[in-house]
Amino acid sequence: MKFFNRSLNVHRSEWPHSSAPAVQNQASNSLRPLLTADGLAARQGCKNIFSDIALHLNSGEVVALLGPNGCGKTTLLRTMLGFHPKSAGRVEINGQDSSQLSAEQIAQWISYVPQYHRTAFGYPVIDMVLMATRGAKTSWIKSSAEQYDTAIEALKWLHIEHLAHRPYTELSGGQRQMVLIARAFAQNTPLIMMDEPTNGLDYGNQIKLLEKITQLKIAGRTVLFTTHHPEHAIGAASRAITMYNGRILKNGPPDEVLQAHDIQRLYQLSSNQLPANVF
Repeated sequence: MKFFNRSLNVHRSEWPHSSAPAVQNQASNSLRPLLTADGLAARQGCKNIFSDIALHLNSGEVVALLGPNGCGKTTLLRTMLGFHPKSAGRVEINGQDSSQLSAEQIAQWISYVPQYHRTAFGYPVIDMVLMATRGAKTSWIKSSAEQYDTAIEALKWLHIEHLAHRPYTELSGGQRQMVLIARAFAQNTPLIMMDEPTNGLDYGNQIKLLEKITQLKIAGRTVLFTTHHPEHAIGAASRAITMYNGRILKNGPPDEVLQAHDIQRLYQLSSNQLPANVF
């Protein structure tokens, strides 16, 4: 990805270098993967979405998950989170079987930025972010000063604090996406899963978000994000996983997993369809 690497180097010198919000201390074994999936499978009705998925996420790494539309990326994230039922296999979070954990316990370890989000209520942005700091069972309780500060810090970190008192339903699609990302940051979990987090963002905010993801890694957090942009994986991820037709094809360093021939196979492209200045 010659073009993107040159572009990334230019932008990194211009990016702000504020520290990532501190991650909460969790009792974990640094030698044990933060999340492990083994033999994982899921169905939608009679259709197999994916099968025999095996992967692990270590503390302090950024992993990009790539694949064509319909290959199972979103369902894989939702299955690991417990939002979609698995038909086979096992998911462990910090060595614990996730099926034995409550939704509240999982939310202490993993925050999630969905690909799409709709709400009929025009909550102020600050309240949308505060929901993550209070937890599902106490979302109706008045926030503490510390929780409010955490929410404002997350908004400031993404430079969207000016939206704090705007109704969420009146924001543009890109602004809503930034609010959801801020909410995940404010949840303050060791692992953040993001489903196409740059979706709807302008080019500048895409670049800035990738820089923030890199800062999260430096701060010790783990990030798993799906993307349709190989250059985003090479620019921000320490590892890339490619997925096709419900199976994992490759798993390794982005510059090894995302060679030109890998992209051709993954997206069914001919060599003359690849941009010459990128691959």
